[in-house]
Amino acid sequence: MVQLITLSAFTAFGRFDLALLASLGLFAVLYAPDAPYRRRLIVVSGVALALFVCALLGIAVGDSAPLLLVAVIVLSSAASFACTALVVGPPSAYFLMLGCGVVNYMVYQHDMPAGHVLIMTMVGGAVAVVGTMAELALQPHLPEKKAVRAAITSVDTYEESEPGEPARALQRKASAALHGAWTALDDAAPLFPRAPWARRRMRTLTALREDIASAEHKFNVRLGDAAAHYFTGNRLDTASSSGLIDRMVGSAGASSGRPKARVLLSHALSWPSENLVTASRVAVATIIAGIVTLALEGEHIYWSTAFAAVALHMGGARIIQSYRAVNRLAGTILGIGLFTLVVWSSPTAWVLVVILVSLQLLVELFVAKQYALATLFITPLALLISVGGQIPDDPWPIMGERLLDTVIGVVAAFIAIWLFGRSMPAKVLRAQTSRTLRSAAAFISAPDDPGPRESLYTDLRLLDSVTGAVTTEEGGSDAVHNGREIANIGYMLIGTRTLDAASWNDARIEKVRSLMINASEEIGAGGRDMDTRIDALLAQLAASIRITER
Repeated sequence: MVQLITLSAFTAFGRFDLALLASLGLFAVLYAPDAPYRRRLIVVSGVALALFVCALLGIAVGDSAPLLLVAVIVLSSAASFACTALVVGPPSAYFLMLGCGVVNYMVYQHDMPAGHVLIMTMVGGAVAVVGTMAELALQPHLPEKKAVRAAITSVDTYEESEPGEPARALQRKASAALHGAWTALDDAAPLFPRAPWARRRMRTLTALREDIASAEHKFNVRLGDAAAHYFTGNRLDTASSSGLIDRMVGSAGASSGRPKARVLLSHALSWPSENLVTASRVAVATIIAGIVTLALEGEHIYWSTAFAAVALHMGGARIIQSYRAVNRLAGTILGIGLFTLVVWSSPTAWVLVVILVSLQLLVELFVAKQYALATLFITPLALLISVGGQIPDDPWPIMGERLLDTVIGVVAAFIAIWLFGRSMPAKVLRAQTSRTLRSAAAFISAPDDPGPRESLYTDLRLLDSVTGAVTTEEGGSDAVHNGREIANIGYMLIGTRTLDAASWNDARIEKVRSLMINASEEIGAGGRDMDTRIDALLAQLAASIRITER
């Protein structure tokens, strides 16, 4: 709807060219479509600003292919790192990487005025911000209500499960859902809480917080039950332990919600991290694709480099990235064919408006869950914008060039995936396991301090993510086993430290903390005695849980 209004307005005044330029900023509307209003405002505004900066960079490097290549390499790596570290979500860094090169091509190959490009990119970004916020006018609390309902359902399922290995997956799912619900409520908080119009929003959020607090209460009780079974094989007698349950800390402190940007960035900047490995692979792939394109005297460096990065910029296991590369290749080839059909139809300006709006709508529908299918529609959309709506008489040269550039990009991606950092997944897992143990050691000494709690919760979620990626590649290796055990210990620690803080005397705290520090150092040294360390940790934590004896 936002793009339809914008394109129609400029086309009605006979400036379809300006409408296309505005589309460069309108890409921001694709981000955070299901997020609560404050998060949506921050993400869409940030992306709109980033798109403008990318356009400015594309103009600043001038008509120099080597300079453009350097700019694209740096931009692709930085954007990939920032988007994965800050959990921006699909389409992540893709349009930032593509935007810089598209603007350079439009200005220096199609002679579009640089000033017009920058102004209209800014206008498009502003319209995207206003338009995406207007969508929440009718149902302002829909995103956070959906998140709370999902969390309650997940907790109920976990609560009804029997202790044991199958329940661990339900535990992680419930924990993630609770985290998502608290995060959504944090994201929905008013920017100006003291403003008169914020009171009604706060009343609704307070009611939702009470609902999720009740669910988290049940989760913590079940987590204590799981800990008792995990260490002693006993079930928690809830009736006889009601006094213990009443001493739980406030549920608002049990989940940290969305981690602060500085926390996410500090974790991501700790080498080796999945974020830095992903950014490094993106750099390698774009360097290879760019150099090959220059050697072949290609004119579309931005296309080959963007498609070298598109399979890599969201991270994940190498086999998953390989599937992405193949899917993106298929989607792009079909997208080029779709662009050819548009060219052959010789559309008028108004028909192009309908086509562009339809393409962007299809991208919005599929970009979050079916990215490969979204690529089918992104490709003709990007091509139509890059040529400034000037439909070529003969589409075959463009088809041939873009197909070649796409193949170069995908081959470069495969090289980066399988020849660069082959041992990095296991190293990243060991490093993340070590960091999680250090965070747990800090938390155990100050469980009510939001800083260590937030750091531990962030590390546990990162450990879950990295363990899953390494499991996909290596199966049940020792590193995966250790990572899963440490993750379970971390989650149990949060539950037991919350449920029964009184039983944690200074001597026990210091003993468990020392074990965690030693285990962290052991992993850093290669993890030769990790099984012994984990057994000792389990024994000490079991000694700290006297739930069934109360």
